[in-house]
Amino acid sequence: MLVGDAMRRRKDDMNTNDLAYRSTSFRCFGDGTVGDGTPGYGNADSFGFPSKPCVDGIRSNIYFPR
Repeated sequence: MLVGDAMRRRKDDMNTNDLAYRSTSFRCFGDGTVGDGTPGYGNADSFGFPSKPCVDGIRSNIYFPR
């Protein structure tokens, strides 16, 4: 099964309303919070691998197609 676009290199080259835009994201834990909301939405997740240490762990969010 495939998810996302293997040729995608930037998050700003896709329509933000497209579900493929949110097919993969990461949540970095380390400030004592777990973040709110649906994975892939809001400010808690990043679309690139986190560039800071995630001392409490990291979660990858992967949405598979239907």
